[in-house]
Amino acid sequence: MAERRERSSDNRDDPDFRITDVWTDHTQATTSKGSRRSPSREPERSSEGRSRSPSQERGRRRERRERTPEERRHRSYERSRSRSHDRGWRRYALDLERRLATTSLPRPSFSGTRKKTLEFLREFEDYCAETHTPSSSKLGEVLKCLKGDAMTWATASQDSWSTYEDFRHDFVELYWPAHQRRAVAEEVRRGRFDPHRDGLMVDYFINKYGLLKSLMLPDSELDTIDSVMRVFPDDVWSAWSTIPPRERSFARAQEFLLGRGSGRERRDSDRGSPHRRRERRSPPRRRRDDSRSHAPVPALPAQAPFNPFSLPPPNTSGNARRTRW
Repeated sequence: MAERRERSSDNRDDPDFRITDVWTDHTQATTSKGSRRSPSREPERSSEGRSRSPSQERGRRRERRERTPEERRHRSYERSRSRSHDRGWRRYALDLERRLATTSLPRPSFSGTRKKTLEFLREFEDYCAETHTPSSSKLGEVLKCLKGDAMTWATASQDSWSTYEDFRHDFVELYWPAHQRRAVAEEVRRGRFDPHRDGLMVDYFINKYGLLKSLMLPDSELDTIDSVMRVFPDDVWSAWSTIPPRERSFARAQEFLLGRGSGRERRDSDRGSPHRRRERRSPPRRRRDDSRSHAPVPALPAQAPFNPFSLPPPNTSGNARRTRW
């Protein structure tokens, strides 16, 4: 006991001296004598799993005391952010597993049929959107969809792919040659928009624009947009061509076409108007000649009033021929 008092009195001049050190020595001494009292807490361990020495613990406490309030708030924020990030990833993994187990959209497959290249890519994109597959996992997912000759080709070429876009480029080049894609693009450019068949202009534009982009041809964004806008009526293309080329974009084209509807409203209004229908169907009336219209009407000859005594009297003699009624 005297030794502990002497030690405590000697350590009071030490700047790192704390009353907790004396209490730690006291608890260790009482524990070693067989006392039932246990230490207040176990010695802290570092991140590597080793127990910290007393000098390391004192330095750590001194560092905590010297932190400013801003540093303390920042460290607390980073710690909570790291915990929430871990919880978010665990929640995402559980949600993805649940969606994969309950999704009604089956995983598409491709065995090397050239006629179903674009159809397979569209089904795979829909599957990834349904299951919320991140972009970094698309390459592994698409390799699971390949079978037969396509799987053999992918196994031999997968070392040259780092992303899904690399796979998609080589996949399209092999199973959908460039001359076939150019033929599809020419068919889109030669088409004409029919409001009674194609519906809204903006929906038609989005469909054809997505088709041209999926062909992966070396066309600029402006050429692709203008190619689709040319299939609309002349007044639509004339209004679109007045927009400066640097302002023509996919979003601007959607905004431009949303205000025009399907182009069928104006025709239907003209067709439904009774005045316009009468003007269109009835032939123009002929104007009468002014000389004939203003000519005097000839007067009828004047007739004398009827006189009943102007008729001859009836013949009552016997020579007259009797008429049987």
